[in-house]
Amino acid sequence: MSVSTSKSKQMIRNKLMNTPAIQTLVGAAVYSSHPNTLDKAALPMPCIIIDPQSGDMRVQKGLQSQNMHIYAYSRISQDEADKLYNLVVDALHMERLYDATTTAGGDPVNSHRGVAREMERPQEGYNQAVAGWYARGTWRVMTAG
Repeated sequence: MSVSTSKSKQMIRNKLMNTPAIQTLVGAAVYSSHPNTLDKAALPMPCIIIDPQSGDMRVQKGLQSQNMHIYAYSRISQDEADKLYNLVVDALHMERLYDATTTAGGDPVNSHRGVAREMERPQEGYNQAVAGWYARGTWRVMTAG
């Protein structure tokens, strides 16, 4: 069985959504890509965006490594974006990722597992397309399944 990139993004999203401090700030605004909208106000902020880059897969197809950019956006200030990004680091860096599914008997089975590691500290900036400040770090996500 191979691990899909969408499964990797979903494991990261689940980990972030299940972190109370992040949920308090962003609610459900954790996305697996930049929204494609012309309405700048349509993107709820603060928010987190997971943006896959390149990666590699082992011959057996069960292991993969992928680089991802993780953005923390704020419409208020760079400080708020930095604060949110720091919460992402606390929740995600070298923490276990898993996709818990259940068998017919109700027992949990971890079919996909992984870990994410921050590779580059965040770049800061302002994105005019979404009218928001951001902190963007580069992560290496290693998964097996």
